[in-house]
Amino acid sequence: NAIFSKKNFETLSEAFSVFQTLKYLAILGGVTFLAG
Repeated sequence: NAIFSKKNFETLSEAFSVFQTLKYLAILGGVTFLAG
Protein backbone atom coordinates (compact mmCIF):
# COMPACT_ATOMS: atom_id res chain seq x y z
CA ASN A 1 0.00 0.00 0.00
CA ALA A 2 2.85 2.38 0.82
CA ILE A 3 4.48 1.56 -2.51
CA PHE A 4 1.22 2.29 -4.34
CA SER A 5 0.83 5.61 -2.54
CA LYS A 6 4.38 6.61 -3.42
CA LYS A 7 3.81 5.69 -7.06
CA ASN A 8 0.51 7.57 -7.03
CA PHE A 9 2.22 10.63 -5.54
CA GLU A 10 4.93 10.55 -8.23
CA THR A 11 2.25 10.37 -10.93
CA LEU A 12 0.48 13.38 -9.42
CA SER A 13 3.74 15.31 -9.19
CA GLU A 14 4.47 14.52 -12.83
CA ALA A 15 1.01 15.65 -13.92
CA PHE A 16 1.36 18.84 -11.87
CA SER A 17 4.75 19.48 -13.48
CA VAL A 18 3.24 19.17 -16.96
CA PHE A 19 0.37 21.45 -15.95
CA GLN A 20 2.78 24.09 -14.63
CA THR A 21 4.78 23.93 -17.87
CA LEU A 22 1.65 24.33 -19.99
CA LYS A 23 0.47 27.22 -17.83
CA TYR A 24 3.86 28.90 -18.19
CA LEU A 25 3.81 28.46 -21.96
CA ALA A 26 0.27 29.84 -22.12
CA ILE A 27 1.25 32.92 -20.12
CA LEU A 28 4.37 33.37 -22.24
CA GLY A 29 2.28 33.05 -25.40
CA GLY A 30 -0.25 35.56 -24.08
CA VAL A 31 2.46 38.09 -23.25
CA THR A 32 4.04 37.62 -26.68
CA PHE A 33 0.62 38.08 -28.30
CA LEU A 34 -0.04 41.28 -26.36
CA ALA A 35 3.44 42.63 -27.02
CA GLY A 36 3.22 41.79 -30.73
